[in-house]
Amino acid sequence: NFEPPALKFAIYKVVSVRNLAWKLYMLANMSWHKKLCVNHYIKSGIDHYFNSGAKTRIHGEYLRKVSGLPNEFAYKDLKTATNRFSNVIGRGGFGSVFSGTLSDGKRVAVKRLHRADDGIDEFLAELSALASLNHSNLVRLHGFCTERSHYLLVFEFMENGSLHDWLFNADREPLDWNTRYCIALQTARGIAYLHEDSSSSRILHLDIKPHNILLDEDFNAKVADFGLAKLLNKDVSRVVTVHVRGTPGYIAPECVMEYAITAKSDVYSYGMVLLEIVSGRRVIDRSGESEQWYLPSIALAMLREGKLEDLFDRRLHMISTGAAEEMARAVKLALWCIQNNSALRPSMATVLQILEGTVEILDPPLDSYFAFGPINEEE
Repeated sequence: NFEPPALKFAIYKVVSVRNLAWKLYMLANMSWHKKLCVNHYIKSGIDHYFNSGAKTRIHGEYLRKVSGLPNEFAYKDLKTATNRFSNVIGRGGFGSVFSGTLSDGKRVAVKRLHRADDGIDEFLAELSALASLNHSNLVRLHGFCTERSHYLLVFEFMENGSLHDWLFNADREPLDWNTRYCIALQTARGIAYLHEDSSSSRILHLDIKPHNILLDEDFNAKVADFGLAKLLNKDVSRVVTVHVRGTPGYIAPECVMEYAITAKSDVYSYGMVLLEIVSGRRVIDRSGESEQWYLPSIALAMLREGKLEDLFDRRLHMISTGAAEEMARAVKLALWCIQNNSALRPSMATVLQILEGTVEILDPPLDSYFAFGPINEEE
C-alpha cells in the first residue's frame, strides 16, 4: 500500500516521540529504583548499626573507662546456663532475672534487659556502680555481657529471695525479730558503705525498698539493683537532677520536687523500710477498710499516744523486753529518717551507730513531718 511521504514522516515522528518517552520513563524508573535501593541500603545499615556490634562498641568505649570490671561472659554461655532463659525468678521495669548454673557449677542470677533500646542507662549505671564494690552487704556482681543487642548482668544467687517476700507474702513463715533486726542492721551497713567507704566515689542508690534487699541462705541481707544509682566524686555531696525515677512510698520528697538529692535521700527510703520491718505493714496500704492507710502517719499517732507496741507486727509472739526496746528505738529512728526536711535526717553512719546501740536516740519531733504526705503515690 502506498503511503504519502508526509504521512510516513508523521508516523515516524509519533513513533520516535513515543520511543523517547518510553526511554525517559525507563530511565526515571531505574533512577527511582536505584534511589530506593540506596535508601533501603542506608536504612538497613542504620538498623544494623543500632542492632549490632556497632552500638556495643560505643558502650565498649564507655566500659573501658570503668575500673574493676568483672568477667565478660559470652551470650551463648549465659543462654545455656539459664536453660534458654526459662526459669524466671524476678521481673522489673527494664528486664527480667533468671536463675542459672555456670559451667563450673556456680549458681547465679542473670538479669537481662527486655529490649536493647530500653534501660541502657540503668544497665551502665548498675555495672559502673557495682564494678569496684566489695562489701558483704552488697550483692556481688560476677560478670556482664554486652554482645550485639544483648545486655546482661550476672549476680550471685540469693537463695531466700527478697525481704519483700518475707514481709508481705502470706505463704511465708514470718521472720522473728532477731532476724529482722539483723537484716535492718546489715542493710544499713551496706548503704553506709556506699555513701562513705566505697573507693573514690560516693554512690547514691536511690531505690532502697524491700524488693531490693536480698537474703542469702542464712538470711544475711544484701542491697541489690543499682539501676538508678548515681556516682559522685567524694568531694561532691549533692546532685541536681531533672527527675529521679523511684518507687512510690519510698522515694524522698526532694527527688519528686526536683531539688538537689543527697545521701539523705537514701536515708529517707531506708526509714520507710525500717517501719515495714518493725510493723509487717506496707508503707501505703489501701486494701482494708481503715482510713489509716499511710504507715508513717500511723506510727506518728502511736508515738504521740505512747502506744508504739501497737505498731509491732502482730505475727511476732512472745516479744521480750529487750526486743520491744529495740523495736521502739527502730520506730523512732525511722521517724527521724523520713523527716521532710533532709537536714533533720541522720546520716547512714549515724543510723548504724543508733542501731548498734553506741549512740542514744531522742524522741523525734511530733509536729514536723509528713507535710508532703504519701510521696508520689498515684504514679
